[in-house]
Amino acid sequence: MQTKEPKVRVGIDIIFIPDFKEQLSMGGAEFKKRVLHSFELSTKIETLAGIFASKEAVIKALGLPVGSWLQIEVKKSNSGKPEVILPNNFKKVYKSWDLSISHAGDYAVAVFVAVLV
Repeated sequence: MQTKEPKVRVGIDIIFIPDFKEQLSMGGAEFKKRVLHSFELSTKIETLAGIFASKEAVIKALGLPVGSWLQIEVKKSNSGKPEVILPNNFKKVYKSWDLSISHAGDYAVAVFVAVLV
């Protein structure tokens, strides 16, 4: 009997924080409104860059249309680990998913992995 191997989708994104800060200042409130949920807003630019990188990584992994940022929520679990909340219809397609965010100097990077059902 053959077992079906799970299919895995991976997305990664890296943000150069000084460029992201400039983009935020140019786009301001309108940019934030298009990209971030109100609970994702933070005064720390590094945190915002990590959230944006996370959303970009999810879009890449799942093949979502460019600009699907508001379909994706990035939150911290009680333990402090970042987690991605997707619309319920994704639970029918993906068995599980995981997110990792890291910061180093002027960079924020996020990796998102999803396993298809």
